[in-house]
Amino acid sequence: HQKIRIGFLGTPSLASRVLADLIADPHFEVVFVVTNPDKPIGRSGELQPTAVKKLTLEHHITVYTPTKIRDNIDFFGQLSNHNCDYFIVVAYGRILPKEISNAEEDVYQCPWLDPPEVSMSLPIQAALLHGEKETGVTIMKMSEGMDEGDILKIREIPINPLETSETLFEKFAQVS
Repeated sequence: HQKIRIGFLGTPSLASRVLADLIADPHFEVVFVVTNPDKPIGRSGELQPTAVKKLTLEHHITVYTPTKIRDNIDFFGQLSNHNCDYFIVVAYGRILPKEISNAEEDVYQCPWLDPPEVSMSLPIQAALLHGEKETGVTIMKMSEGMDEGDILKIREIPINPLETSETLFEKFAQVS
């Protein structure tokens, strides 16, 4: 049987965990990855790649790190040349323009963390600070607006009283 061709967009370590699972799954072929550009870290200001880029390079997958996405016709052309079946977006950290979110390919976005009033910049920590009893991962159809697409699947994640950000992160990584 033919593998499902995936274009992946993501940045932090949670996204790299999902990407690692896709790479390891024999049903999928990750044909390209888009992640944020390298950032200066620490006092030295040495440029460091994102967790997603590190993993991508280890597996010799084409990686794009555009500094500009909106109105970047060359970039859109490069992505469309890969003939993907699906785009999967996990914590990419940028709003995608309609040229990507309305592409012919079905485009999905995961995970989004519930409840919606929890801070999206630090969702795991915010859920713990707010004393939430559960959170979750949502897979949704991409749309031009942020978090406006049709929900395809929600998977709840219970938060136990002794939960830490590390243990909750691990639950998110496994569910995602």
